Amino acid sequence: MKKRTKIAFGVIAFVLIGAYLSLWFYSAQWFHKEIDRLYGDETDNVVFLGEKPTIGNFPFVPTVNYHGGLQIGNAEILFPQVRVKAYPLPGTTLKIDFPLGVSLGGMVDPQIWKLDSLKAGVAIPYRLPEDFTYEGLSAWRDGGGTLTVR
Repeated sequence: MKKRTKIAFGVIAFVLIGAYLSLWFYSAQWFHKEIDRLYGDETDNVVFLGEKPTIGNFPFVPTVNYHGGLQIGNAEILFPQVRVKAYPLPGTTLKIDFPLGVSLGGMVDPQIWKLDSLKAGVAIPYRLPEDFTYEGLSAWRDGGGTLTVR
């Protein structure tokens, strides 16, 4: 191989690795920002029953891991673990996995209202709401915003 070809290959590899690392760290920052916003929003009646989620799986698809559940009013959504995997880019799929099951509690018996496992994929829309408050989501929906569950 000629010296120029080796240098060109090295430069292209360096640029591609840099682009990928930028995408991964952008994704991790986006997830951190959304997690902080969700945990800091005290006006909502949603209570997180577990510790703050962690982000990992570097250098592969960024993965958010959360253990516990959610309480919304008197209802509880209980799960030992949930994993959310995605690069938060429009058109890609946000994969949600409850590998150890999910159940509904609080107002009902969680032993009756449970699933052994649950997987879903949500298409990230090209136009996102400005924020995830009730007003922001309502305005987004009224402007034609939709979510596609795959």
